[in-house]
Formats: sequence, structure tokens, C-alpha cells
Amino acid sequence: MKFRTRGAERAYTVAFMLAVTVVFISAVAGTHVLTAERVERNAGLFLKRGVFEASGMTGTPSAPELLAWFEQAARPLDNAAGGDPTFLIRDPGSGADQATVRVRRGAGLWGPIRAAVGVDAAGSLTGLAILDQNETPGLGARIAEPWFRHQFRGKRAPLELDPEGTRAPAPDRVDAVTGATISSRAVRELVNRAAAEAAP
Repeated sequence: MKFRTRGAERAYTVAFMLAVTVVFISAVAGTHVLTAERVERNAGLFLKRGVFEASGMTGTPSAPELLAWFEQAARPLDNAAGGDPTFLIRDPGSGADQATVRVRRGAGLWGPIRAAVGVDAAGSLTGLAILDQNETPGLGARIAEPWFRHQFRGKRAPLELDPEGTRAPAPDRVDAVTGATISSRAVRELVNRAAAEAAP
């Protein structure tokens, strides 16, 4: 009967842990390499869908329809906002300018909020799309819900906040999310800054 020494047991444990670590790191790295192109493509589609919504378009186009619309209607403008893009949206049929969509960031409660904000030539908001946020689920994360985003359409900045459920018809007022004052203010400030950039 052979007995392992303590040194041999430790060496075996270290070797086993090293082998398991190499296997799992290789699997994660391989998955990353194999999916990197798909992840990048999906991130591009998500941005284009946000620009589509912020420009005032409605509906849920398929990926090919969205790509065709974006190719015809959205023209990237010079970037002056620290890496976040701006797009001029034109009517594909007439070529008339419809809106300018700015992708901008603001400071939320738990991290940055990234959104696409559309403004037409008259200064009215055409739409808002939340592209990225890390707010509290069930509270601040409700800024991504359709009722919150859609209420910005047709409003004019600078905006003020009312309690949720108010549904004030005033052109400069939107409802905050109950229990998420910081997240609601962050979106309001982000929208106000983007609209101020559009002012002549």
C-alpha cells in the first residue's frame, strides 16, 4: 500500500487546479473569439434600432429592413461628443431633413446611461431610445420601458419632471419614474443637453 506524502498531495492539487483553469480559460477565450463578430454585428443593429426609434419612426422592422432604412435615411455627422455619434435623418423618399439623432451619455445611479435623442428642425423631440443602462431593476431600469421613452416625443427641452401618472400635457414636462428620482433626472439632463446641442 502506497501513501502519498503531503508534498505530493499538494503538487497533485496544484497540477489539477492548473489543468482545470487552463481548460476553462481556453473555453472562455474560444467562445469569445468565435462570437466576437456576432456580438459586434448585434451591437451595431441595436444602435441602428435606437436611432430608428429616436428619429420618430414606429414599428419593429426586421434586421434587413432596419439596415436598408439606415442606409437610405441616416447620415453620420462629424463627431464632437467624445466618441458618441450623431446622425442626420432624412426622408428616404423626398430627401428632406427629418431629425438629428445624437447618441449621448449621462451619469445614472449605478453607472452611465447611454441614449439616442432625436430633435427635429423646429426643436421638438422626435424620440428617445435607451441604449445602455445599469439602473436598479424594477426601479431605475424602468427608464427603458416604452411608456417612459414614448412620452418624450413632441416635447420641447428644457424639460421638467412631474410625478409618475401625471401625464401633463405641457410641452416641457414629462413623468418621472416613481422611486427612481436619480435615474429620471439623469435621463432628463441627458435629453436637455442633447436638445441644447441642436439649438441654433
